[in-house]
Amino acid sequence: MNKFTKPFLGLLMIAATFTACKKEEVIPDAPSITNLEIGTNNNKTAYPGTDIHLEADLFSASNLAGVQLTIKPKSGSGWNFSQNYTDGFVNIKNAIFHKHIDVPTTAALGSYLVTITVTDVLGKSTVIVNDLEIKYDPTLPNATGFEVVLNTAGNDLHVEASVSAINKIAKIEVEVDGSAWLGRRTFRSPIFRWLV
Repeated sequence: MNKFTKPFLGLLMIAATFTACKKEEVIPDAPSITNLEIGTNNNKTAYPGTDIHLEADLFSASNLAGVQLTIKPKSGSGWNFSQNYTDGFVNIKNAIFHKHIDVPTTAALGSYLVTITVTDVLGKSTVIVNDLEIKYDPTLPNATGFEVVLNTAGNDLHVEASVSAINKIAKIEVEVDGSAWLGRRTFRSPIFRWLV
């Protein structure tokens, strides 16, 4: 029996050695997004005609591949933005996502969703969705009673508006473009009339 026990024990030790040396496969986690800021001081607010600040810390153990940013209305129609960013993010582990996105002057006011998707080189991704409110900025100048009238003879163009602002008004520019009417005037009064 001793003849069979020694070879069997030898095979058992060899098998144990190969089993012990086998490395466990480590599957890295999906990328992470931390310290997300949307808007000034993370106020999650934007105003038409300005830009919105977005910033986050990104990390991927298996290296980043890109960042997808989308902004769309929560419901109904409105401003839509979509951009895929790869420059400065591909094949690195740590990155700071810092962008300033122009909000068009025509952007509809209301509630929006900001979605940031970070993908790594293995195809794993992490998605964060946050709220954004696009609203009127009360500190911006406001024009009311805007009126443009061309008399029946076609030789007199009347432009009128009342402008108000929390801060002082530095100047008002009025530009008229057209085949018959071309002109630009600068005014320094909160109420202006221009006869061309």
